[in-house]
Order: sequence, then C-alpha cells, then structure tokens
Amino acid sequence: MCRLLVLRAKPNNKINEFIDALVKASENDVILEKLTSGRRKSHRDGWGVSAIGIADYTLSLLYHRSLLPIFHEQSKYLLNIFKEHIQRYSEIYLLLHSRASSKREPYGEKYVHPFMVEKETFTLWFIHNGSVEKRELASKLDISPWIHSDSEILSYYISRELDKCIDKQADIDNCVVEIYRDIYKYTTRKSALNTGLMILWKNHIHLYLTYYTWETRESEKEYYQIYSYRGEEVIGAFSSTLKYHIKDKVTPIEQGLYKFEVDKLEKIYDFK
Repeated sequence: MCRLLVLRAKPNNKINEFIDALVKASENDVILEKLTSGRRKSHRDGWGVSAIGIADYTLSLLYHRSLLPIFHEQSKYLLNIFKEHIQRYSEIYLLLHSRASSKREPYGEKYVHPFMVEKETFTLWFIHNGSVEKRELASKLDISPWIHSDSEILSYYISRELDKCIDKQADIDNCVVEIYRDIYKYTTRKSALNTGLMILWKNHIHLYLTYYTWETRESEKEYYQIYSYRGEEVIGAFSSTLKYHIKDKVTPIEQGLYKFEVDKLEKIYDFK
C-alpha cells in the first residue's frame, strides 16, 4: 500500500503543490483509514524520488531514498531543497513514492522506491503500488522471493525483458507494451498494478504510468484509482488521496498503460 506521483513539467509552483499533496496524503490517508477500518492511515515506511532535469540540452539525474516517513521534518527539509533545485531546469520528469509496507514484505532502505536498474544500453527507475505474485516472478529470475520485495523483483523482471526486447527492435514503446501485457497477469487478486516507469535510453527520457486493478471491491477501487491533471506546463498522474490536496480539477483515468508525451498523457495499451 503506497502513494505515488508521476510528472512531466516545466518548472513552476504547481510541481510544489503536487509534491506537498503527496506528503499530506501520506501522513493522513483518509481512504486507507477507511479501507483498513482505522488500523492504518499513513504511509510511513520510507520515501524516494527520481527525477531527470533538462538544462542546456544536458540531462541531470536527481535520486534519493530514505527510510524516514515522507512527512518527517527532515524529509520535508530535503524535499524543500529538491523543490528549489528543480526550478533551474527547463523541463523535469519525476517519480515520487511513499511506502506503507506489508508485513509479508521485507523492510529497510533497500526496499524503498524508486528502484534503479542499470543495463548496458539503458537505465530505468520504477515505482509500484499494489502486489504481484512474487514467487512466480522470482523463479523466472532465479532469485529468492524472501530477501526481495515484490516491487523490487518486478523492477528486475522489467529490466531483463526490456534488455532482451530493445536488442531486437528499435521501438521502446512496443517493448514496454509487450512487457506490461505479460506482467499485468501476475497482479494478485484484490490488488493493483499501479506503476511509474522512467527509462533513459539513447539519451532520451521515456516516462510511463500504469493503472490496473483485479477483482477489487468498491472501497479498494477508490483506493487504487489513479487521477490525472493537465495544466499549461504540467502533466501529472497520481494516487487517489492526493486529489484532496490539489486545488484544481483532476480527472480519474481509465485502466491502461500510458506514456507522458509533450502535451498529453496518451494511452498506448488497454488492459483486457
């Protein structure tokens, strides 16, 4: 159970509003509190951010993970530094995530999102909300399911399949579609495959988002629903609870795989 934010934007105060919304939603998640009958209401098991800024036609990476809650005073201090820093770029691609770990998953800074995986021809960053059949995926990778989280295993699986695919074809969008067409079937019942994926390939940034649920109840659907925002210089997609902390109108999106284009969030695959 996590909260996530995926953005492509020109530097402006709206970025700060979205980041602050995720902090507030993580500290007091009214939908999570309702879903768990008051047992849990915060996402306090770490947070992380990965962003790529463009300045003078040069790419610059910003990457940080912490086991502290995102609403801890030290985390807020670091996020304020980050918000100030990204204003220097002409454009920013961003993944931000706060974690509420399951008691069945490992705990520690190593398991905080985003996960970064480097390959010879690309690097990817990955965030996830939901759960997958980790033992099946771990067996395909020949790794232990007990010392890796399901999201971590998923990032390794995506990177392996992407590495194989782009070696055969030059269309990275087709590769990502093929991969998600496969992995969405590993989503566990009453859960979701809500992900953010950022790929740096051939000095170009590719930013994707998925929203998918399987056999969820109405209360779970509300929790996992992804919303989007389209402004003059911002395209964003984010977990449901953030909507209570964003001033402008936001729109629930349909299930599918999306890519962040220059001026729109484009669906490139419809989960069946």
